[in-house]
Amino acid sequence: MSPILLVDLSALFYRYWHATKDPHQSYEFTIDHLTELVGTYPRMVICCEGRRPIRFEWVPEYKANREEKPEGVKESPGHG
Repeated sequence: MSPILLVDLSALFYRYWHATKDPHQSYEFTIDHLTELVGTYPRMVICCEGRRPIRFEWVPEYKANREEKPEGVKESPGHG
């Protein structure tokens, strides 16, 4: 059986966001990167957080020191 690649979509996107500070470029680079990975890993799971992960209930301090989302960065449809 071939390996399954787990991708943290937020981590991948913010890697490009911090490099470019441009939302459009960050989205494009993220899609390009995922497209490249599909060629190497035919079995891939893209992991995304919903509106409010259960970890906030378990650990109220979870991501408490994070800055607000940058201007121009949007959540996926239905999670804005």
